[in-house]
Amino acid sequence: MKYTPKLYALTGITTATAVMWLPYVIARLAVRGLSAIANHDPGLPAEPAWVEHACRAHANAIDNLAVFAPRSGWSGYWSQHSSDGLGG
Repeated sequence: MKYTPKLYALTGITTATAVMWLPYVIARLAVRGLSAIANHDPGLPAEPAWVEHACRAHANAIDNLAVFAPRSGWSGYWSQHSSDGLGG
């Protein structure tokens, strides 16, 4: 199957989404330490505001990827396998 521009974009967006968790996990490790990484105790030191923002941005990217990835992948397949050439 030949990669279309849509599939290249989908690959790049998927890769970016896959590595978005690294900065905020590293920041949480730096602020809270390894033993408290999954503990959301209010008594722990506060994280910088950008950490919460990065966490929400990653969750949003996953939600959007789940909605739009099937459409991009299917349209790339359909455009190459349809007889009328009217794929996505």
